[in-house]
Amino acid sequence: MAPTLFVLNLKISSAKDLNNVNWRHHGSLKPSVSAWVEPTVKSSTKVDHDGDTSPSWNETLQIPILSSIDDSTLYLEIVHDKSDSEEGTEPIIGSARLSLRDVVDDVGFGVESFRTLDLRPQGKIDVEISVKDSLYRATDQCDDDAAPAYSLARLSRYHYRSPLRIAEKLTKIEDEE
Repeated sequence: MAPTLFVLNLKISSAKDLNNVNWRHHGSLKPSVSAWVEPTVKSSTKVDHDGDTSPSWNETLQIPILSSIDDSTLYLEIVHDKSDSEEGTEPIIGSARLSLRDVVDDVGFGVESFRTLDLRPQGKIDVEISVKDSLYRATDQCDDDAAPAYSLARLSRYHYRSPLRIAEKLTKIEDEE
């Protein structure tokens, strides 16, 4: 698998005006959301058993982005969770997509953006989205000796070396020459 270039933080809040694809079984919807940027790496919310056509999830998903932002699109599908007695695949209630380049152009990296996306064929979904560098750490979490939240710690098998300390050592070496 290619290294993660960016991380998409996606908070899926709620949806409304969904089409009840379970009407033939005289039942209510049991929707969940699947989200992905790369088709091989999908994330899903839990099923909302009580929301019917206006579900609420309030779940945050972290989705790796393995290609450039220019080529990346977020895909969302809301599906009905079928009971064991129902046959066939889970029907799609609605789907949406969003260019990540549009998000970054609007708010930049690391900044949350609230969006209401139109679903096809019907409905709307509310999400909060931010695109972060995979090595991103908020400024209040910065500590020279702390390992970052993501993969920098794996670069050194024995311990994490702070980039600031490495830069200081390089400056001292250059000054001595």
